[in-house]
Amino acid sequence: MHIGIAGPLSFQDIAHLLPMADPMTASEMKGSSLLVCLIEELLRRGYKVSAYTTEPGLDLDGPEYLLTQSANFLFYQVPLRKKGFRTDRGRCGRMLDLFAFERKCIQAAIEHSKVDIVHAHWSYEFAWAAQNTKVPLLITCHDAPWKILKLMPDLYRLGRLLMAHFVLARAKYLTAVSPYVIDNIKWMHRAKIEIIPNPLPDGLFTDSKNENSPLIIGMIINNWSKLKNGAAGMTALRELKQQFPKVKLHLYGPGMGIHEAAWQWAKLHNCVDDFVFFGSQPYAVIKSAIINFKILLHPSLEESFGMTIAEAMAVGVPVIAGEKSGAVPWVLSNTGLLVDVRQPKLMLNALILLLNNQTLYEECVKSGRRRAKEYFAVKSVVEQYITQYKLILRCQCSEK
Repeated sequence: MHIGIAGPLSFQDIAHLLPMADPMTASEMKGSSLLVCLIEELLRRGYKVSAYTTEPGLDLDGPEYLLTQSANFLFYQVPLRKKGFRTDRGRCGRMLDLFAFERKCIQAAIEHSKVDIVHAHWSYEFAWAAQNTKVPLLITCHDAPWKILKLMPDLYRLGRLLMAHFVLARAKYLTAVSPYVIDNIKWMHRAKIEIIPNPLPDGLFTDSKNENSPLIIGMIINNWSKLKNGAAGMTALRELKQQFPKVKLHLYGPGMGIHEAAWQWAKLHNCVDDFVFFGSQPYAVIKSAIINFKILLHPSLEESFGMTIAEAMAVGVPVIAGEKSGAVPWVLSNTGLLVDVRQPKLMLNALILLLNNQTLYEECVKSGRRRAKEYFAVKSVVEQYITQYKLILRCQCSEK
């Protein structure tokens, strides 16, 4: 079976699968680690895989796609306009035509690859492009677009909601990464939908902490926004530093680097020296860093799954996260501490509790690792996806 995987992928994260690739290949795209994990497992099982992603570093007036390949893996990058509404390199913003340019390029790449089935991630441009081909299609829903619009009301999110509505209304085969997603998109589709969580790589479960490492509290967020609630998290961490001077506070993610949004917030509040600003990093760096965290603080107001939370659980790092933050309570399932993350004082109290209560801390470590291995290990997740692929192909054959 030749399987197509469509979604946001970083060349840096996938380059180890392409040893003969040109080192100058465009690599501005910030991708999803879960897709890398999925692709690695499919290749390990002997499947041929084609992957399709958008790439803002490519010439908008160049070819529809750039193909890099090695053995059973083909990697297609298509151009992506960098601006949502403003003009980019002579073309209108991507949301003004609902990603029409990008969708056309993705469709061309899919049709060129001649895959047996496409697995499109997120219910936006990748799924829409795949729907425009004649290739059998499974769509995995990773978010709840209406909820995101309510939390971040702007024209861009409204456009994303319209895209998802169009895609889901036409969808025949769907999966979702959590019950929370299913509950929040059920009015948008008529297809049967299965819960298949995001996958975690096997390596996370074999890695162990360095017991002699410094006392590190980590915060990893995808962006500096009201939705991710980074300012509230930093407020709690700043107060923790005053009570536990030896603790080290490490910040990862876009907007969390030196001179970026989080740094600017710290400068405004006179606490720059309290934090270490790592900013956006490749997945391999994040994975290595999280192993040495004592605690992960996850202040996000909404998550449709929460990969960082699951990764922390897998390596035995207790998590403090939002009791009403979408799928977070389902992912954690009583293996960490849930609080109202809109209140920094409550996050602070939870941090202090875990640092002072060794019994509770060890219970979180053990139960978190157990749940992550049982529900989120890549082998289990991929088995479920392969079952879906085969079912769809059988249904397609019976319809002909």
